[in-house]
Amino acid sequence: MQWQTNDTVRYVGIPVLASIVIYVVSSSAFLSILPLLLVFEKVQPVRKFLYGVAAVILFVIGFHAVQLANVLQDGQNTGLLIVGLYTPLSMLVASGIWIATYGRKNIERFFYSISFAVVAGFAMLIWLLGNSASASRTLEVYNDILSSFMTMFVQQQVQVMSAQELGAFVGSVIGKLGLPFITGQFGLALLISEVIKRRNSPSLEQSLVHWSIPHQSIWVLLSGMSAVLISYVADSVLLENVAYNITGVVALLYAVQGLSIATYLLKRKFEQIRVVRMFFLGIVLMILPGANVVFIIALPLLGVSETWITYRKNE
Repeated sequence: MQWQTNDTVRYVGIPVLASIVIYVVSSSAFLSILPLLLVFEKVQPVRKFLYGVAAVILFVIGFHAVQLANVLQDGQNTGLLIVGLYTPLSMLVASGIWIATYGRKNIERFFYSISFAVVAGFAMLIWLLGNSASASRTLEVYNDILSSFMTMFVQQQVQVMSAQELGAFVGSVIGKLGLPFITGQFGLALLISEVIKRRNSPSLEQSLVHWSIPHQSIWVLLSGMSAVLISYVADSVLLENVAYNITGVVALLYAVQGLSIATYLLKRKFEQIRVVRMFFLGIVLMILPGANVVFIIALPLLGVSETWITYRKNE
């Protein structure tokens, strides 16, 4: 009994506490889920670890509610809490689903994991684009925040737009690409946790160089791109945002597949190449200004092309 108690403290209590402390200090949902992803396999059965994830979720909700306590006295400001919780809750729920589906294929687990972010994100878009007083108030506050940020840090470098215009532009980008951003963060957190747990493991390298999404995903990508075009004709902001988010997520997954293909081909030619290092280098190049233009176009196209061209063999 004492041994079980020590194990619970070590593999549940400490990671949960670490996750909470990291979130309070950094306000980063990305960093806060890493302790949870790193140790959940130590708990048997692993689903018992979901109590720890639930504890972190409850803490984050309470933390945000306390921070906004004075503001929330006005019912129209409830949306500020909802929008503020979207990213951390999406990441934490994704972690919980990843743990709950332990034992399934990783690609299935990943799609299940981001399902909450998809549903909650689209529901929030519908609400924000509605005519309710709370939605209008939320948009107004966030537009003011973005405009102030642009005035302080960006407007001096970008003289062609006013702070208000820059704020509106950034807000539009967030609305169109918020879901790919969360998906990318969660995927990177999974990669980091797997690398730490299985470093120097041949099985990790094999899983990385053979990573792919179902071939049927091409239809989702084509549907999303078609919806983007239709949204301009129909002049529908909601359809435009949904279409961009769907297209962005699938394109991101194809970019990872393209990176996997490129790493596989380089590994075959140069056996001394470290697969994990190539993956992180590819990720850095995808977000590095200037170089990323090539990579965010070339890698998704390479991934998509595997729908018709076989680059890799199951070895």
